[in-house]
Amino acid sequence: MTLGFTYVGVLPTWSPDSRWIAFSATRGNGYGLYVIRPDGTGLRRIAPHVAQTIAAELSWYPENTAVAYEGSTPRCRRVGIFVARVDGRGSRRLTNACR
Repeated sequence: MTLGFTYVGVLPTWSPDSRWIAFSATRGNGYGLYVIRPDGTGLRRIAPHVAQTIAAELSWYPENTAVAYEGSTPRCRRVGIFVARVDGRGSRRLTNACR
């Protein structure tokens, strides 16, 4: 099952409660961070513009509500640490802010 992805990152990560898998991938309109349930349902893009050079493992919040990741944005190419909510309601930069 590829779900239309042209590239899937090498470090998918299970949530602490084993209800979700987070992964980086390229699909249609570009690279991003996704979550999906183990049975293949619930696919959701939770963050756009994840750096394609992710070298670190994705890290789940203990409450299963968000995923921390390394990334950048088109406006600020500086790589930093971001956090994305699993419900898809946004991501924000935590480090290396651009001015």
